[in-house]
Amino acid sequence: MKNIYQELIAVFNMKMRARYLIRGRSLKIFIRSMLPSLLLFSALLSAIIPVMSIYYGVKAVIPYLTESFGIMICVLLGLSSLALLLFSFMVRLYNKAELFSLSDPLQCKGSTFFSFTQTVRYIKCRFIIFVLRCTWALVFFSPAFITAGFTAFQLIYSGEMIKSIFITLFALTVLLFIGGAAFYFTVMGRYFLADYLMLISPIQPAKEVVSSSVLSLQGKLLSLAFIRLRLIPLKILSALMFFLPYYRAFLKLLIVMTAEKLYGRRLNENKTAPVVFYISRKSVFSLL
Repeated sequence: MKNIYQELIAVFNMKMRARYLIRGRSLKIFIRSMLPSLLLFSALLSAIIPVMSIYYGVKAVIPYLTESFGIMICVLLGLSSLALLLFSFMVRLYNKAELFSLSDPLQCKGSTFFSFTQTVRYIKCRFIIFVLRCTWALVFFSPAFITAGFTAFQLIYSGEMIKSIFITLFALTVLLFIGGAAFYFTVMGRYFLADYLMLISPIQPAKEVVSSSVLSLQGKLLSLAFIRLRLIPLKILSALMFFLPYYRAFLKLLIVMTAEKLYGRRLNENKTAPVVFYISRKSVFSLL
């Protein structure tokens, strides 16, 4: 009971501190958070003509230009699409670094990560996490989809099914899906600290960042799942137009503070850091 009370007090203190830090900054943080999405949308728009030209030919897509000039336009649009995509990741990483430095002024500033090298490192990290998430989704949701597919196949093939069997299979599909979703949501917490670890160790390779996040959160996934569940109402508010600017900034900063708290708690428990800090390409050290 005492631990629960202390946890509630800690959460309350984090919320109060987050509100204090974003005072007068919420609109600025919100506008910055929207910029990567706008850049990504612009990248997708720029890619439409080059992609269509690959499938249908340049003359079919741009009939009023000569073929050579049309090819040049497609190449330029393709290059601009890649540049906008890269810049969207760069700005996203910069925004994360600025939020972390807002919470902890001793952390690296956003300008440290506003570079091509750091952006490529960030893209690698997100790609690794994306592949892992897809793999876990396949593991946890495949039983439900297999059961649903078997039920649908039997209905299509035979044209009928005993009512009790159909109800049993339907209920089993729903239970497997809910169970899979619960396990998936919990296991995805393994990568919650990836952004934080990437920012406190700017030279650590992306693969090691993901491994460090998994190691840091061993035995913490269930408690982290409850913390993430408590953030869902804030995510809903941050999606509503009237509350959007304030709660988007508030939620992002609260996630930053949660990562700091989880990593700090792990350090206190183990007396060692599950992450290696790279000073240069020839020397490393880890916290004790």
